[in-house]
Amino acid sequence: MDVSYGKAFKKRREERGLSLRATAEAVGISASHLSRIEAEESDVSLSIASALAAALDASLDDIVGIGKKAKGRSKPPIDTDEVERLLRLALDEVMRAKGKGTG
Repeated sequence: MDVSYGKAFKKRREERGLSLRATAEAVGISASHLSRIEAEESDVSLSIASALAAALDASLDDIVGIGKKAKGRSKPPIDTDEVERLLRLALDEVMRAKGKGTG
């Protein structure tokens, strides 16, 4: 996944006015480990990423922006009625193919 999580963590930490050492301590990792994460020289596990986000009073989505619009476009909302209609059509086709129309 192409996400600059380290830089995003650092930006959020600095915006919150938190030191590297205090943030690392709150998460339960060394300051040098957090420094490597922020410099994107070290991978981060999901548990550490979650703990970091919580220590920075943020969600992981806030940090990495997965839920934000991709390239300026957002997905249209799901029309559940249309989904149901399409599923019924597909089921009718399957049942017809088996010779048991749904009527």
